[in-house]
Amino acid sequence: MLAYPKSIILNGLLVKKVKSWYAQQLLSTEQYVTITNSLKTETFTPTTFIKIGLFIFTGILFSAVIGLFSLFFGSMLFDNQLGGTIVCALFGGGSFWVLEYMIKEKKHFNSGVDDALLYIGCALLLYALYNLVNLVAGDSPLFFCVVAMPLLIFLVKHYADKVMVFCVCSVLFYIIGLLIYKFGDAQMKLVPLALMLATGVLYVGIKKYQNTELWVLYTACLQFAESYCLLLFYAVCNYYVVSELASSIFGVYLLQYNSTWLAIVFYVLTGLIPLVYIGYALYKKDKLLLWMGLLITAFAAFTFKKYFSMGHPEILFTLLGMLLIGIAYLAINYFKTGKHGITYIEDLNEDHFMKSNAEALIIAQSFSNQTASDVSSSETTDFGGGQGGGAGSGGEF
Repeated sequence: MLAYPKSIILNGLLVKKVKSWYAQQLLSTEQYVTITNSLKTETFTPTTFIKIGLFIFTGILFSAVIGLFSLFFGSMLFDNQLGGTIVCALFGGGSFWVLEYMIKEKKHFNSGVDDALLYIGCALLLYALYNLVNLVAGDSPLFFCVVAMPLLIFLVKHYADKVMVFCVCSVLFYIIGLLIYKFGDAQMKLVPLALMLATGVLYVGIKKYQNTELWVLYTACLQFAESYCLLLFYAVCNYYVVSELASSIFGVYLLQYNSTWLAIVFYVLTGLIPLVYIGYALYKKDKLLLWMGLLITAFAAFTFKKYFSMGHPEILFTLLGMLLIGIAYLAINYFKTGKHGITYIEDLNEDHFMKSNAEALIIAQSFSNQTASDVSSSETTDFGGGQGGGAGSGGEF
């Protein structure tokens, strides 16, 4: 069950779509104002700067409460692991109790206060859970991740928060890496392959259910998870990530520099995957995939520059920048009029489910306005010619 009212999230998605249509001059100003006013909800959602301030203030206030408590019960909090676990669990539960109160009674929605309370409560509960796992099973990161996963999934389902989605995805893929690590160093070369398979399966599942009515309330979460999968898929294909960063995480060098066929495979994937992203994005008209493809293209250039430097990087990057600017200019001019179903102008059909709902709302609103104007013009009530009001008014009614 979602903590926030469903109407708030749905109206927010509809307003976003209506603003996009208004920017494209598909709606009149009167229609835009009428529709957005009808979609307003009684929630406290401040501007970005106020939200940041409230987030920081909530964190400071909660830290002050914990600090005050530690002055009186410091020994139980720091000297006893079980006592510290209980205290963290109580404060974490209290954070979620205040969060539910702020959402239901004070109507907070992405106000900074609810975000801070969610992250603080999650961190405290995870820390309490970590201590509890250490007391029961010893230092076992794999067991802790498995136990923590249901809590993180519940927080995603209940609060539809993108940071919680990041935590779920990170813990999931970390579990996969730890499972392979249990089989020994010889099997560590399977980690990139396993992560590629896992991210691919998750990405296909997200694309399958992303535009369905069942998951519309989690649209932002699914889009974030989609971006996460695309970036992670390339990360585990990138030569620099596999050869350098993997050693700092697992303590094992998965690749030897230019000495094995596996290194050649990852060199090829480093340059090929960005092209696959961009080509498939143009084929499927997928804007997010296109942006991800352009982003990882820059990282691919950095990777090849690191291992195949020809000297004078300032000249090389200047020439590459000029080349990319030229390609971007030609592409903008080529697709300005629309070619092969691709255009430089923003696509209006990026969300079919929300598009159909917005159309129905606009038609209904226009119809109701027209009906109201017809009634007011044809059925005007005349109350007579009485006089009244003001100093010296007559006595006729």
